[in-house]
Amino acid sequence: MQHTARATAAFVFTFILSSAASATGRSIYVTTDGTDSASCGAQTSACRSISQGLENATDGDTILVGAGRYGNISGSASYTGPGDEHPQSLSRYLFVKGCIICIDKAVSIYSLHGPSVTIIEGAPLTPEEATVLIHHEGVNFGAAGRGFTLTGGSAYGVLFDEEEPGGGYGIHLKSNVSVAGNVDLGDADGFAFMGIAPIDMVCPVDDCVPAAIIAYAQNDSIDNSHAAFNISQNVLLGTASVIVQNNYARGAGIGFDVPGGAQNQAITAVSSNRISLTGNVAEHNQLGFYAHAPGNMTSNTAAGNSQAGFHVITGQAAFQNNTAVGNAGPGAIIQFFWDGRDPPGLLGFQSFTQNNFYGNDRNRPPLSIEISQDRTIAQLDPGPSAHCGVLNLGELVSYYEVTPNPPTVAPLNANGNFWGTTHGPAPTGASDAFGGACDQHGGKTTVTSYASTGFAITTR
Repeated sequence: MQHTARATAAFVFTFILSSAASATGRSIYVTTDGTDSASCGAQTSACRSISQGLENATDGDTILVGAGRYGNISGSASYTGPGDEHPQSLSRYLFVKGCIICIDKAVSIYSLHGPSVTIIEGAPLTPEEATVLIHHEGVNFGAAGRGFTLTGGSAYGVLFDEEEPGGGYGIHLKSNVSVAGNVDLGDADGFAFMGIAPIDMVCPVDDCVPAAIIAYAQNDSIDNSHAAFNISQNVLLGTASVIVQNNYARGAGIGFDVPGGAQNQAITAVSSNRISLTGNVAEHNQLGFYAHAPGNMTSNTAAGNSQAGFHVITGQAAFQNNTAVGNAGPGAIIQFFWDGRDPPGLLGFQSFTQNNFYGNDRNRPPLSIEISQDRTIAQLDPGPSAHCGVLNLGELVSYYEVTPNPPTVAPLNANGNFWGTTHGPAPTGASDAFGGACDQHGGKTTVTSYASTGFAITTR
C-alpha cells in the first residue's frame, strides 16, 4: 500500500510530463529489425539505433523504441558495427567526457513495451561516460511503463548536464525535462543531475530566472557503487527546480545523494534548496539519503541501510512525514551550519515533525562524519550505538570550513514524531532515542510532545 503523498506527487509529475510532451511533432520508430539510414524512422522503415533516430529527429519529435537490446550490438569496441549506437566524445567544459546516446534536441524518447524488455547496454569507453546524456531542455526520457533498463556504462546511467561546451551560461532552462519509468543496474551512478559550474561573470536576468522543472520520477536504481541518484546543484547563475519523487534505490553507496552546489564566488558548497525529495524509498544501501541544505524532504523512507537512514545538513526547509526504520546507524544524522549573517546564526528546519523513527541504531558501524563543507575531511566518529532516532551533531559544517570552538548551540525541535512505542522516545527498549549520547558538539534536541501511533509509511 503506498502513502497518499505518493499519489499526490505522481499527479504533480503527470502534469509536468503532460506539459512537456504536448508539443506536436513526428513519431520516429526504432526497432531491432530496423536499418539505420538518413531517412529511417517511419513505422514501415524503422531505424536500428536510438542514436540514428535522434539524428533524424527535430525538436518536438517523439522517438518510439521497440523491445530488444540497444547499445553495442555488434561487439565492436569502437561501436562501428551495423545498428550500434553512436557514442560521442565531449567538450572539456562538460561534466561528463563521453556519451553513448547523446540527446541534444527537444525530443521525447519512450519504449513501446517498458523497461523489462527494452535494454540499453553500454560498454566502457572513457573514464567519465554516460550511457544516456541529456544536454537540452524540453526532453522526456521514459515515462511510467514506457522506460528503459540501462546497464554496463562507465559512470552514469542517465545524466542531465546543464553545462555547455563553451563554458558559458549553460543550457537555458525554459522547458521542462523529465526522466521517468527507467531502471538502472550496476553503474557507478544510476541517475544524475549536474548544474552549471561556477564562473565569475555578471548573471543575465534571462539565465538567472529559469522557469523549467527537472523531474526524476518512478525510476529504480539498483546496485550502484557510488549513488543510485546523484543530484548536484550549482546555483551561482540560477538553475531550474529539481523534483526527485517516487524513486527507488537499493544496494548503492548512497541511495539519494544531494551534495549541494557552488552558490558564491568563494565556491563554498552551501545549498541544494531548489532540489526537493518526495516519496522516495532507499533500502539496503550504505547510506539512505545525504542532503546538504536541500529543499523540502517529505514522505521518504530509509529502511535497512547499513550506516544511517538520513544524513541532512539543515537549510530552512521541511523534513516531514519521512520514515527511518531498521537502519544499523541513526535514523537521521542532523548537522547545522552558519547562515552567513553577522552576528552569526544557524540555519534550522522549517519543520521537523510527523516522522517515524524506530528500530534504528542498534548495531552502528564506525561512522566518519564530514566536518568541512566540501566533503573532503572526515574526522568525527560519533561513537557507539545509542538507539538514536535522531543524532544531532550540531555545527560541524561552518562557512569557513572550521569547526567552531566552543561549539554553537544547535537547537532542533523534534516534536510530533513517532519514536516506536506509545510511550515515546527512550534510550533502551523498543523506542528510539534523542538527547544524551544522541546530542553532540552543541546539538540540543527537544521533544515535549510525541505521536503515540505511527504515521503512514511510503513503501516500494
